Amino acid sequence: MSLKRFSKYTTYVPGEKLIVRLDPSTFAISDCERELELGNLMGWVENVSSHKMEYGSAIHNAAAEFVSTKCTVMQAVQVAMEYFRDCGCDPGKDWRNAGHLLMTTNGYLTKYINDPFQPATLELTDDEGKKFKHIAVELPFEIPFRSYPHVDIILCGVIDSYGTMDGVKCFKDIKSTASWDIPKFFEKYRTSIQLMIYAWAMRHLGWVDYYPPALIDGIFLRDNVNKTAKFERSGFIDFEDSQVDDTMDWVRDRCDRIATLLEEDAPFLKNPTRCEKLFGKCKFMNICWEHNETLRDVHMRRLKQVIYDPKTFGTPNNQK
Repeated sequence: MSLKRFSKYTTYVPGEKLIVRLDPSTFAISDCERELELGNLMGWVENVSSHKMEYGSAIHNAAAEFVSTKCTVMQAVQVAMEYFRDCGCDPGKDWRNAGHLLMTTNGYLTKYINDPFQPATLELTDDEGKKFKHIAVELPFEIPFRSYPHVDIILCGVIDSYGTMDGVKCFKDIKSTASWDIPKFFEKYRTSIQLMIYAWAMRHLGWVDYYPPALIDGIFLRDNVNKTAKFERSGFIDFEDSQVDDTMDWVRDRCDRIATLLEEDAPFLKNPTRCEKLFGKCKFMNICWEHNETLRDVHMRRLKQVIYDPKTFGTPNNQK
C-alpha cells in the first residue's frame, strides 16, 4: 500500500498506520469519492476563504465568547468583527459584509441575553491528564471509531453547545441562512447526519446516557444592511435510537469503503452528478476534469492544504 500522497495531511509512521480524522461533512459528500479525497482526506481548500462561510464562523466565535466569558454584547460583537477582518476574505459587492455582520451579530446576541438554554459545565482532561472545568461551548471531540490493518479512523467534530433547556439535556447548533422558509429550514435537520453523529458522540463520551435532542438557532439573513435578520429557535429535534443507530451503521459502512480505497491504493472516483452544486460548481471540478497537467497545476495554485484538527477549529494555526 502506498500512502505517500496522504502523509502530508495526517499522522503516518512508516511501517505503522495511517491515522485518518473524519468529521461529519465527510459523510455529506461521500457519494463523490474524488471530492472526499481532495477535500476531507488531503485537506485542499481555497487560498481565499469563502466570505459566506467566514461570516457564519464569525457569529459562532462571538456567541462562544459571549457565553464562556460573560462579556458584553458589544465585546462579543468585536470578536466577530476582528475574526472577519483577519480571515482575509473579500465579500466584494455581496451584502454579507462587515457592516451586515455587525448588525446580525448584535441582533442575535441581544435576542438571547436572557437565554433559557443554559450551557453545562463539563469536567474534561487535557493532554497531560489534568482535569479542568469547561463551559460547554465549542466542544471538540476525537473518538477512535474504526481500525483496519493499515488505517485507523477517528471520528471528529465540534459541538456548538451542550446544556439544558426547560429541564431537558440537549445540544444547540447555530445555523445562518438566506432562506426565509423557516419551517422547511428546521424540518431538514430531523434527518441531519451531522446532528445524529453529534448525538451519538455525546452518548459515547458519557455526557448523557441517551441520544439527546438538538436545538437549532436559526439566523435568517436579509440581503440589506438596513434590515434586521430574523432569529428563531427550533423546538426540540428528537432522534429515535433506531434512527441514530441506523445512521451510525451507514457511517461505519462509508468508513469501510474509505479504508478499502486507502489500503488497496485504489483511485477515488469522481461522481459527475456532484460537479454542479446548489450554490455553484464544486471547487475541484476543473482539477478533476482537466487532462492537461500544466493547466491542472494552474488550478491547483488557488488551493492550499489544511491539516484537520478539531481542537483548532480550522483556524490558520493548522494551515500548511
